[in-house]
Amino acid sequence: MSERVIRMKTDKKKVFRIISVVAAVCIAFGAVTVSRLVSEEDTPDTVDQRTARFDAPDPESYTHEDEWSDTEIYDPVIENGTLVKYGGGASEAVIPYDVTEIGDGAFGGIDYVTSVRIHTDVRVIGYGAFDGCGALTDIYYEGSRAQWYNIDIRGLIPENIVLHFEGEELMDTDFVVDDNGMLKGYTGSDTTVVIPAYVTGIAPSAFMDSGVTDVIIPEGVRSIGDKAFMFCMSLRSVALPESLEDIGSQAFYGCTSLESVRIPASVRNIGDMAFMLCSALRDVSLSEGLEALGSSAFDSCLNLERLTVPNSVSYIGSGAFNISPVTLGVYEGSAALGYAAENGVAFELLGNADPTAAQDIPAEPSYDDEIS
Repeated sequence: MSERVIRMKTDKKKVFRIISVVAAVCIAFGAVTVSRLVSEEDTPDTVDQRTARFDAPDPESYTHEDEWSDTEIYDPVIENGTLVKYGGGASEAVIPYDVTEIGDGAFGGIDYVTSVRIHTDVRVIGYGAFDGCGALTDIYYEGSRAQWYNIDIRGLIPENIVLHFEGEELMDTDFVVDDNGMLKGYTGSDTTVVIPAYVTGIAPSAFMDSGVTDVIIPEGVRSIGDKAFMFCMSLRSVALPESLEDIGSQAFYGCTSLESVRIPASVRNIGDMAFMLCSALRDVSLSEGLEALGSSAFDSCLNLERLTVPNSVSYIGSGAFNISPVTLGVYEGSAALGYAAENGVAFELLGNADPTAAQDIPAEPSYDDEIS
């Protein structure tokens, strides 16, 4: 073999070795690069993102836990006897018998309920209990109207809802009473009137200018509205309940046949002109606890000759006894004594029943008192 051939073979071996070395270097470099890339990808954020993809809930099993979910809609929420949120999906809702209170907003915004049945053990109906119930038209109460008004109803029942009382006979149609127990009017022909026990108040002008002669107002009535019996000129007697707190302005104005009236101790205020022009009135009994007699309260009561004013009265309005031949029975240091002395009303001292309650008549507002 010639020297040239030997050299060529030697050169080929060198080239092969060089190629092998270069290939080995490339392979090693590539491995290092790949290792670095993997290391960079495995940062905590990237790992969390990958893990989150695998841990995401199945869309079919996902529920909104912070809202009233489907499960809660079909299960009423009751806590310690309070219906917190209605559930059941039924359009005709029935309050469970272990519920004694319907909570604030218990039916609020539920638009599929058309009626609600309430039993007589329910004692409280919270604020806004039925607000936003667009389809709700009827409430069926298993007791009487009187029982209904003994419930602590803390808000107003929407006006579009009709109340049905299943525990009583048909309501007396002679009395116009709203769903809050307010007597709005009387349409009967009987002149002796016994107001139903379910009434809680007498609305303004309810009996105005009617021919009633005798009226009995039941316990539970708290107020008699302005002009409620105005110009009932045949009214001879009226029985006021111990629950009464307020007699409105002109409530008995012009009741020219009314001869006597007893104001119970629960009454705090007698409004302006409440008994004005009650010309036959001769016997009036005011009770300790009364705080205010309005202006012209007994103006022109031509037969009222004597009236004892309780020591609890702290305000007497102007002209309270104008054109009335009355002599006031008053206590030493009382507001009534101050009023009588300042207005020239005859009075008789009865002693000092309660020195701690004595106080001066509040001054009438005057423009002269303004700061110039």
